[in-house]
Amino acid sequence: MNSVILVGRLTKDPEVKYVGEKSILVTNFTLAVDRKSKKESKGQKTDFIRIEAWKEAADICANKIKKGNLVSVKGELRIDEYLDKEENRRYSTKITTYNVTLLEHSKKQVNGIDIFEGEKVNMDEAMLPF
Repeated sequence: MNSVILVGRLTKDPEVKYVGEKSILVTNFTLAVDRKSKKESKGQKTDFIRIEAWKEAADICANKIKKGNLVSVKGELRIDEYLDKEENRRYSTKITTYNVTLLEHSKKQVNGIDIFEGEKVNMDEAMLPF
């Protein structure tokens, strides 16, 4: 079973594009995900993970999430293989998502305390192109 769940913040607004003869909507964005650290003194390490959404899922991502939002992403790990200019074999890792939950919709302050309101964005696996 290939299943991944990540929680992190978007590093920039999702990139929107259309691919193929049928102009299928695809969004791509990078999620900054903090690693769980055993030692607090070493500082927090962050992984920057590429996320891809297709069709209806891409439309929801393009219209509901933006740079800095805290989101939960559920999807599948994909490893693409390609040849670079020097004909060396390279690999690229990404998550193809079918479910994004916006964990932080808007930020408000009440008595100096940050209050976050969330909005769930559900995407079904049937939205994936494969």
